[in-house]
Amino acid sequence: MFVQTQGKFLQFPVVSLRRIPSKADTEGFRTYIAVIDVFDVPDFTEWRKINVRDPKLSGAVPTAIRQTLDEDPSSFLFKNRGLVVTVKEVKFDNESSKLTLILENPDVHGLLDGGHTYKVIKAYCSDINKNDITPSDQAFVRMEIMEGFNNEQIRDIVDARNTSNQVKDQSLMELAKSFDGIKSAIAGQPYSNKVAYKEYEIMEGTDGKTAKPIDVREIIALLTLFDKDHYGDNNHPIVAYSQKAACLNRFKDNPESYKKILPLLKDILKLWDITHRDMRTWYQDSKAKQGQGAKFGRITGVITDRQVMLNYLDETTTDIIPTSFKYPILAALRTFVEEKNGYYCWGLNVEDALENGLGEQLTEVLTNNAIELRNPNKLGKTSSVWDQCYSKAQVWYLKAQAARSK
Repeated sequence: MFVQTQGKFLQFPVVSLRRIPSKADTEGFRTYIAVIDVFDVPDFTEWRKINVRDPKLSGAVPTAIRQTLDEDPSSFLFKNRGLVVTVKEVKFDNESSKLTLILENPDVHGLLDGGHTYKVIKAYCSDINKNDITPSDQAFVRMEIMEGFNNEQIRDIVDARNTSNQVKDQSLMELAKSFDGIKSAIAGQPYSNKVAYKEYEIMEGTDGKTAKPIDVREIIALLTLFDKDHYGDNNHPIVAYSQKAACLNRFKDNPESYKKILPLLKDILKLWDITHRDMRTWYQDSKAKQGQGAKFGRITGVITDRQVMLNYLDETTTDIIPTSFKYPILAALRTFVEEKNGYYCWGLNVEDALENGLGEQLTEVLTNNAIELRNPNKLGKTSSVWDQCYSKAQVWYLKAQAARSK
């Protein structure tokens, strides 16, 4: 662990440190790149003044950051832009591999960029016992350290870095009214005003700083799970878990396919949260029928006793569950979908099926694979997991249909 702040000094171990040489070195400006175990990120609580954004733990950006830490920690270094810190001086001890940052003026020194990353890392470290992490699941973060800049120069850097954000595709699609079908499909639902259709949407009636917690890309990914025009019995929409940007492009390029699914959207979103809420119960019931004990929190990626908001049900639950656990289960319910008059409808009541045993069967498939793989991200990208879940749901549906026709 890092050594606590002592006055104007922050000292902590690093995995590596490299100074980036430039012509500006002659003027006293230096840049360093450090790689740090997330558990060794120092406490910047008193050194946040120069960060222009007020970071939150809710919203699309922090949710995506936390998802990487929970599901694919070994890739966090490559997927996250890291932290940017400005300091008066840098000192490094080669023998101990400890880095010391000397900070003097909060108006000039401290965490310049990466506030969301910093806040999510600190929450992650408070949730996770470091001793339980295997070497292959360690998460590291990149820290850029800027030395020798004065107040005016720092202001210029902050302005430049925060005005260079590109407009995302979804913002352009919102401008083109591409999401009007989704808006109509969920109109009147309690969560309809919580959906962000473009960057940096703020909740109405708040302090002006609370970001909307639902990203429209999540909704499009969930719609993609039921795209029967492009996915069938042997071809599964793994892209919904692994590539949200690709789903956005599919939505833009295949409007008629997604239009068919919109009548089911409210149910799909509800089922997403039901899967989260009830997975622990399904797991325990399944194990109990086999005469086995069931400690849900021991499955890699699951964190228990943490309050989680289920926006589509407007309820809270106490389990953090990797999204990779939920996508194959929800996608399996595609087999319950029939097409009538150019739109999709349910062939059977899906909620009843889940409550009467299908939920247990799908959870058993999912958790058995999760226990074997011990890697949530790999689980979400393993086609055999999606195939097994789909086959279970398909058999259930065919049997139910046969029984109903007698």
